Amino acid sequence: MGFFDPPAPEPQPVHRAGKDLTCAHCGHAAFYAGEAQLNTQGLTFLGLDWLNGSADYFACAHCGHLHWFLQVLP
Repeated sequence: MGFFDPPAPEPQPVHRAGKDLTCAHCGHAAFYAGEAQLNTQGLTFLGLDWLNGSADYFACAHCGHLHWFLQVLP
């Protein structure tokens, strides 16, 4: 981390699909949030990675276990 980088975000509680998220491994309830692109071989081969979907992930602040949630369109 450089001198001018913003401070790392604090872990936060997560509420998804009508429930509070707790870690399936350790039971902790604070997470670091992120988003990841879900690449496929076909679209990558064609140079169309931007067409791939993405998912939200939440990393447990205690043990690092990842919880993935697809971004479902209505």
